[in-house]
Amino acid sequence: MVALTIGMATYNDFDGVYFTIEALRLYHDLSDTELLVIDNFGCEHTRRFVEGLPDARYILATDVQGTAAPRDLVFREARGEAVLCCDSHVVFAPGAIARLRAFYRDHPGTCDLLQGPLVYDDLRSISTHFEPVWREQMWGIWATDQRGLDPDSEPFEIPMQGLGAFSCRKAAWPGFNPAFRGFGGEEGYLHEKFRQRGGRCLCLPWLRWVHRFGRPSGVPYPLTIDEKFRNYIIGHTELGLDLAPVRSHFAEFLREERLDALTTEALRDSQLASLPLISCICPTSNRVPERQYLVEEAIESFLRQSYPRKELIVLNDCPGQELVCDAPGVRVVNVPTRFASLGEKYNAGIALARGDLIANWDDDDISLPWRLSLSVELLGDADAYNPGIFWFMRGGVLQRDAARNVGHNFSLFRRTAFDAVGGYPAISLGVDQAMEAALRAKVVCQGGPNTGQDELTRDDWYYIYRWGVSPNHLSGSADTDFWQRIGKLPVQTGRFELRPLWRMDYSVEARRLASEPIAKCKRGQEGKAGRKRRRTAGDHSRSAPRVVLLVVGDAGRRGKSKVRGFPRIEPNPGEAPARHLDRVMRAIDQAIVRGGTHLLVPRENAEWLADHPLLASYFAAQHELIEASPKLGIVFALARKP
Repeated sequence: MVALTIGMATYNDFDGVYFTIEALRLYHDLSDTELLVIDNFGCEHTRRFVEGLPDARYILATDVQGTAAPRDLVFREARGEAVLCCDSHVVFAPGAIARLRAFYRDHPGTCDLLQGPLVYDDLRSISTHFEPVWREQMWGIWATDQRGLDPDSEPFEIPMQGLGAFSCRKAAWPGFNPAFRGFGGEEGYLHEKFRQRGGRCLCLPWLRWVHRFGRPSGVPYPLTIDEKFRNYIIGHTELGLDLAPVRSHFAEFLREERLDALTTEALRDSQLASLPLISCICPTSNRVPERQYLVEEAIESFLRQSYPRKELIVLNDCPGQELVCDAPGVRVVNVPTRFASLGEKYNAGIALARGDLIANWDDDDISLPWRLSLSVELLGDADAYNPGIFWFMRGGVLQRDAARNVGHNFSLFRRTAFDAVGGYPAISLGVDQAMEAALRAKVVCQGGPNTGQDELTRDDWYYIYRWGVSPNHLSGSADTDFWQRIGKLPVQTGRFELRPLWRMDYSVEARRLASEPIAKCKRGQEGKAGRKRRRTAGDHSRSAPRVVLLVVGDAGRRGKSKVRGFPRIEPNPGEAPARHLDRVMRAIDQAIVRGGTHLLVPRENAEWLADHPLLASYFAAQHELIEASPKLGIVFALARKP
């Protein structure tokens, strides 16, 4: 690890990046220092410039635009023990970088946030900090403490400061709220976060920096009042600060009803962002075009997950094939050479991951929508979770009997567990068994035998292991050269766009089978009752459409009437919102299988949606709103997934 990383986030600012970096290289001692550029826009000129420099790295990060996310990435990606984060149009005073490295050598355990005076264009006037005053849609106005006029003065505490340049030890970085979007709202928030964690906010009088405020061509990035207000609401809520001054100030610019709507949205997003990020790793190679649908179905499985904070990394190592996918949360990484083993490919995928939780995501199997949310719940405080039980599909037919094996391909584990076992071994055949054995030997595991955790019921099985859909199953070969041989198969070169889609609704089929008594279902035989249920519940092609209305809260209705009850499912004590949503989604799926076509939320139960924003978002996004009246209530047409 190097002593210092100087990192900057940039958005369509090649000139700023160029002159900031070249000024650092020309006028400062950069020994034991790395340069890091996080590009939030995607500028090819910036990429070529940075990648052509020694001891400099370029990272493209356009999935979330704004200032918080790429600044956060600067600290996560930094290889230095300490980090100096600056804007891409900042110039530092001579000697400032060397003195900063010396400061960290003299204070190796500091947990403070370090900043210095802003020097204006005349190179004489300075501002040492912000005063916590609201003005012009911003919390903080420039101010000067006389102690900062002499660059050789002792450090002193400040309330706030602009974030054109700030520094701390990598280990002390508290992170920005992951719900922040756009530009603004970070000043003051970050300082209070350091103080609440026991650190100080210091001005180092010699850490002087000049900031280019002038924009003759205009500001290249979107800057909205809505995003500023939203970020302030999220940040103040996280830190327990009073929201009244925020609303009072922004009431000068936004109507009261708009403030209410943005506040509700911000608090909902903040709640979701507090969940841990799960990184799903999907290794693939040479599936397209013949078996392209496998990868597309794997991606669709990811998109249908009820768990809200997730990312999917599709790692393709088939030379000559470029895969692309613009689905939300999906990142395709094409590498020009094939990995020497599957274990090394998994390690590379996890190195690209941003989450603290890791889920393997095989490119030829199906994960049902509750996989991630249920896995997080059952993981609890443990290091790894693997239920070891799943659905088995052969020849396109889902088998009713439980299947059991190592099951590492549908496990969930923490990044700390991955580090504890030293990652995956550099092998292909048996890599899942080796990793699973290492985890169970060295970290705390849940799921499967000998852990004291109950086995999943059929309703909760979340993984469909498909057999026979590809000749490249590693588990179907005992040949140690199998990995190398499949890497030598013919390749159709080109650029291929992945369009996520399930070819059948696997979750509905799994629900149908789970509802059938096992004693009446022999392997491979559906039986008369099952065929009758399928005709009445899932296949309406031979009869006229039948409307079956489900009434929320009217659980007393039963039978085959056209009006049926639907339970008002409330969260259990301490239950996460995502898990509550998952239980409602399952109940809706089962109701659809049994013939339900519409859902009525009566007026007296309207707060069921109002009190649970995830439910309201789910119904609005997945089903069609038919009516919303004060007299009747809210009616949704329930969508059957294709």
